[in-house]
Amino acid sequence: MGNSVYALCQWAVIVCLAKLGSAEMVGQFALALAVAFPITFIANLQLRVLFVTDQSSKYPFGQILGLRLMLSALAALVLLVTCKIAGYSNQTFALTLIVAAAQLIDCLSESYYGIAQRHERMDRIARSQIWRSLLGLTLLIIAVHYTGNLLLGAAGLVLGRAVMLFAYDAAPRTFRLSAQLTADDTNARRAGRACVSFLERIRPYWNLRNQLRMAWIALPLGAASMLISLNANMPRYFIQHFHGSRDLGIYSALSYIPVGCIMTATALGQAVFARLSRFYFFRQNHDFVGLMSKSASFCGSVGGAVLLVSAIAGHKLLAMLYGPEYAEHTTLLLWLVAGAAVGCVAASFGCAMTATQHFKEQVPLLLVVLVTSVIACFILIPRWGLRGAAIAALISMTVQMIGAGSVVYYALRKQGKQQSGTVSAVFGAAFEADSEA
Repeated sequence: MGNSVYALCQWAVIVCLAKLGSAEMVGQFALALAVAFPITFIANLQLRVLFVTDQSSKYPFGQILGLRLMLSALAALVLLVTCKIAGYSNQTFALTLIVAAAQLIDCLSESYYGIAQRHERMDRIARSQIWRSLLGLTLLIIAVHYTGNLLLGAAGLVLGRAVMLFAYDAAPRTFRLSAQLTADDTNARRAGRACVSFLERIRPYWNLRNQLRMAWIALPLGAASMLISLNANMPRYFIQHFHGSRDLGIYSALSYIPVGCIMTATALGQAVFARLSRFYFFRQNHDFVGLMSKSASFCGSVGGAVLLVSAIAGHKLLAMLYGPEYAEHTTLLLWLVAGAAVGCVAASFGCAMTATQHFKEQVPLLLVVLVTSVIACFILIPRWGLRGAAIAALISMTVQMIGAGSVVYYALRKQGKQQSGTVSAVFGAAFEADSEA
């Protein structure tokens, strides 16, 4: 539910800009997202995955938070250099920085999400996503409606995220999850409130050797996230280059409808991630495969249902949401939703792949996906325009789904062989002991 509301609010931002502004304004915002989003993954580096799968508590929360702050500063520097090299106008430059600030605040919230997910309290993550999305959307609508200024609207997104970070994500209740306090344990609850002050909750800790080790271990995951983001945004770069901001605005507006499918798959993957990780760690492969299959089947069904609705009522839906200018691109919507349906299954396999802690294999896989996307975009977008961009996205998603499924299959097969070897060794030792006796 949290991911769905988050996706709906992201989509509502585009609807707001399309209704209150123009396709060019939508294109400017989409370009800022496309530039800022992959770079801010430097600060994310999937450290939440590292924290949740850490069964031996080698990576304390305070050190995770400190590492995120260092990486956020690095991401901000890379973003400044990128915008300078690209030669963006002052408007685009400022908008990109503001959008990046909102994304970096989300990265800090990810640290606190790790505490909740580690204890399977996904409800706290969901509430944070819902309220931060609604608050940011409300502030953006107010700013754009009364001022018509896109920069002030983007600043509303930053303010909404900052309020939720300090007021909810870093609240004492998040830290009391580790103590697993019950409702009847009043004294312990009071003690928990007393010992976790505000400064302690937001204070980073420094252990450069351990933090460098964390960064090195999580680097493949961070690179994988960046490659996934680059792959998702690759059609936008080519559309901006070959067709301009107006077509980019149309493509971005329509692509936010199938984004809800991907967000649903991501939400389900996050919900089962901790359990998949335990199944794999304790070599419960049968349970692992069963849970992964259920997740992938459900995600594929969601994508198929959205595709059916788009085929039946796509034209009316686009006309009602965006206007007649967008309703002419119903075929584009169908191609985008088809790609999202495949992407749902790919996302489910991706979560399972990460749960197996096969991090290094993800980078070469996603490099292949990215190269495939670049080639497809270079060939199809100049020839077929926006439809070519959607087909290129579908091709890259298919390659990613096949690759992620192959890595999971390899991981389970390898673990099965190791388990068989261990069992054989145990029985062999027992047989030798009986013979000697």
